[in-house]
Amino acid sequence: MPHPDALHLGREATRLLASSGVCELRPGLTDREFARIEAEYDIEFADDHRAFLAGGLPINSARPEEGATWQRPWPDWRDGDEDELRRHLEWPVPDVDRAPGNDAGSDMITYGRDLIDYVRHDFYRQDDDL
Repeated sequence: MPHPDALHLGREATRLLASSGVCELRPGLTDREFARIEAEYDIEFADDHRAFLAGGLPINSARPEEGATWQRPWPDWRDGDEDELRRHLEWPVPDVDRAPGNDAGSDMITYGRDLIDYVRHDFYRQDDDL
């Protein structure tokens, strides 16, 4: 059973992302879709991520930024191309290992203490209202 804090984090992150206008949000994933995706790709979504994607499935970017790494930064778990989804899942691993000066085997940057802080930091401009 998902932890109530994780459910709150995921739902609030979905609400913030929806209000930011940075991407299209389609209806969230169903339990059946989560089961299919997790089995097909041999992954398990964390409780907060599951609640986030159940609240709304982000698709593409409404305000693409110059120099963005991905043309389609959000994996389309429902209708996406299988090879593209696998590239999304594998993307950080090879690049992290090649990072200059990376002796520890990872060089990840995170913003915030949880999913809500991440959405606030990454998808809101300084002058945006929360």
